[in-house]
Amino acid sequence: MANAYASDHYGLITWTMAQMTASLPYSLVSSFIFQIPFHFLVGLTTSYEAFYHSYFMNIILFIFTEAVVWCVVEMTRNSQLAVTGATTVMGTFYLYR
Repeated sequence: MANAYASDHYGLITWTMAQMTASLPYSLVSSFIFQIPFHFLVGLTTSYEAFYHSYFMNIILFIFTEAVVWCVVEMTRNSQLAVTGATTVMGTFYLYR
């Protein structure tokens, strides 16, 4: 698939959606592993409804971050510039949230 994108068979949106779909199981598992210690061990609340709400919000934030980073990486083609650009874009999203 990387060769097909490099030869311009796929567009930026198609490539980004394919990468996000391929990494969706990792996003679900890593969000669950991240959420368990911060929810139950810290003692925020004991209801499972609050846990699932924060779990799904964490998944949405994870997928949104990944989509923005993939778009920046595929637009720039320079690794140092891509990391700087993605950090700047995500930093401004978190700053004005």
